[in-house]
Amino acid sequence: MMRLLHSPVSRQHRDIPLFLTSSDAKEHRTVRGLRYGSSFLEGFMEWTGVSTREIPRPRSLFLAPPDTPQPEAERMRLLRPDDPSANIQSH
Repeated sequence: MMRLLHSPVSRQHRDIPLFLTSSDAKEHRTVRGLRYGSSFLEGFMEWTGVSTREIPRPRSLFLAPPDTPQPEAERMRLLRPDDPSANIQSH
């Protein structure tokens, strides 16, 4: 049994790649850009077609420009150590 935990300790626990896949995709496209967790809800709203009075036109996680850097969040992200590799053969 393998347990996956979300932890604030290392960069790899916070720097998570996000990908979109579909059965009718005709091409492979890479979109680079930093997204903060606060953008995820708005991106999920856009993907599912939901809007609210406060967010009438949610931004896409994949098509919108990258998030504006948040200096404190970026400083904390860069200060976190690398995550040691996991030996999955021992589980």
